[in-house]
Amino acid sequence: MVVLLRKTLSNSDCKALKIPARDARRLRELVGFHEEPRLGHFQIALFDGSTVLPMMLRFREKENAGAFLWEVFWKIFARERGLRPRDHIVISTFNRALIPHNLLHDIRPGTPDAAVWCIKGKRNGGVRILTLYVPPLPAPPHHQADHQELEVQD
Repeated sequence: MVVLLRKTLSNSDCKALKIPARDARRLRELVGFHEEPRLGHFQIALFDGSTVLPMMLRFREKENAGAFLWEVFWKIFARERGLRPRDHIVISTFNRALIPHNLLHDIRPGTPDAAVWCIKGKRNGGVRILTLYVPPLPAPPHHQADHQELEVQD
């Protein structure tokens, strides 16, 4: 999965990304997605290179599915990482062989390689933003999907 996001900050407040409905529906096919009646959620673990933060991201059927992305990357990390308007974030599938060995024990057994995500950013001037690793927990076998590509821009 490849997602291109552009952060929008106004008066220190974060705004949800707008994802076209056709792409929002595709989010349901991604590894790590679980669905309940009128509620979808991703159970993930965030890695910033040294710490692990388990988190459940939820969005309702009629809500913009981009809200769960915004919840993590902007609300939680925008101020901590000093993100500014026009900064860009790229999320892509990542080979677990490239993850530092000291983090491998934090990834739950059975997590497929395609579910290990790498988050990289570039500031509006070319300066790199700290990489964040996001391996979602394994989805039930009947719900796993093939490698997806999705591009999102506001």
